[in-house]
Formats: sequence, structure tokens, C-alpha cells
Amino acid sequence: MNRFDMSFKNNRVRVYFATMIPLIIGAILLYLFLPNELQLIPTLMVIIGVITYYIWLILDRKKQKGGN
Repeated sequence: MNRFDMSFKNNRVRVYFATMIPLIIGAILLYLFLPNELQLIPTLMVIIGVITYYIWLILDRKKQKGGN
């Protein structure tokens, strides 16, 4: 079994952090400044970000398998 390289040399780690760090910062800011009726929006932002990352991950795996 291959080990997972948890460094910024790994493309998956870079994409994850590039996707999630801005979304989490934005979600925290929105959570602080939005009224209580709209508190669901920051949570949905983070969920959509995670889903987007996993879709990219699946497409990247298919691309790597097809290229080998």
C-alpha cells in the first residue's frame, strides 16, 4: 500500500488547502456578521467546498488511471 505524502509537494494537499482555507475564513466572517436567519449560508459554503474537492479528487483519479 502506498503512503500518503502530507506535504505541499502533493497536489491533492495543495488543492485541498487552496479550496478550504478561503472558504473557512469566509464562513467564519459570514457567521459573525449575518443575522441569525441566515446562519445556514456559511455552513452550506463549507459543505459545497468539500463536495467540490471530492468531485475534483474523483476526476483527478480517473485522469491518472487513464493516463497510465
